[in-house]
Amino acid sequence: ALSETVQVTAETTVINTTDASMGNVISGTQVRSLPLEARNVVGLLSLQPGAVYLPNTSNTDSRNGAVSGARADQANITLDGVDNNDPQFGTAYSSALRSTLDSLQEFRVTTSNYGADTGRSSASQVSLVTKSGTNIYHGSGYYVFRRTATSTNEYFNKLSGLEVPKLD
Repeated sequence: ALSETVQVTAETTVINTTDASMGNVISGTQVRSLPLEARNVVGLLSLQPGAVYLPNTSNTDSRNGAVSGARADQANITLDGVDNNDPQFGTAYSSALRSTLDSLQEFRVTTSNYGADTGRSSASQVSLVTKSGTNIYHGSGYYVFRRTATSTNEYFNKLSGLEVPKLD
């Protein structure tokens, strides 16, 4: 009296049949799971095809990234449909109002062939959607600690004779 049950489940990827836009949606769970520099959600733009991230130490240099060959200051970032671009620096990977990881429900990026509803500029279109409210209290907290006693000196600092200050 042996019995065996085989259950087959298949999922298909969603194909965009309404327009020719190219991009990805990252859910809130995925956003909270991915490691992000300075917990800046807009940094997820660097995971998209055609996006280049060039880290720099100067906030006055707007060439820190580009999408599909467009200028870095041509990216468009919206938060719940409202313009959230940084007018001071105009960089591709920064927004005027920082959004916390836990407040986001969806992070959507369109890198090319935008629809008429999002095509404000020639580079990427980043859309941040916040969670809707409930009657239940939720909270989160995080703590970041970086032990500098075991950090190594950067190559160019060492080349110029500068030492990394130890905080511990």
